[in-house]
Amino acid sequence: MQLIEKVGIATVVIIIIALAAFLFKGNASSKSNINATQAEQFVLSDLYQSAPYANFTLLNISKTTNSSWYITVSATYNASTPCPTYLVESFNYPSENLAPVVNNIYASDCTVHELINNATSGINIPALAIATATTQARSGEDTALYNYLSTYTYNATHAHATFFRTNPFPSIFDQYGNDIWVVNYTASKSNYSLYVALSGAGNLRGESAYNRTSLVK
Repeated sequence: MQLIEKVGIATVVIIIIALAAFLFKGNASSKSNINATQAEQFVLSDLYQSAPYANFTLLNISKTTNSSWYITVSATYNASTPCPTYLVESFNYPSENLAPVVNNIYASDCTVHELINNATSGINIPALAIATATTQARSGEDTALYNYLSTYTYNATHAHATFFRTNPFPSIFDQYGNDIWVVNYTASKSNYSLYVALSGAGNLRGESAYNRTSLVK
């Protein structure tokens, strides 16, 4: 190969390397200057791309000392099933890219993990109410729900939870008092729904079975 050809190839290689370095530096610089809204959009967009059917909620965002944003997001998977998964993840973006630096799992695999990663006591979201009621059924504490899910199966049952500061169904849940979670389990093959009442702390207060048309959420 002639010298001039070697020089030409070397020049092209140098230009390519320089261009790549410039683009990388520019991209890093642009990420370091993003604002809170942009950082939130980057993180949530990536989460929705990886799990388009999950529910994500921004819990907190704050500036860190290294020009990044500390972003905490809750994630709920299979929210309307008897076995939702609920976790809280934190990201340090863009310094740690899109990899979570904290991952606290509060409920998964039909079980509430009360002691995992300092999970807080008490119920503050519907997914934890559903998971708590299902956990009690699987442990034998709530035999009515256990029998319902065993008969009609988990996959064919829809679950929904609502917190009531004041009991909206006094004639039905009068013995359960106020400040209750009411978890509704409705199986597609059943002609009735099972309603489970929990205290705010997750204690079982009882359950009632009703024809689907006799109790409106």
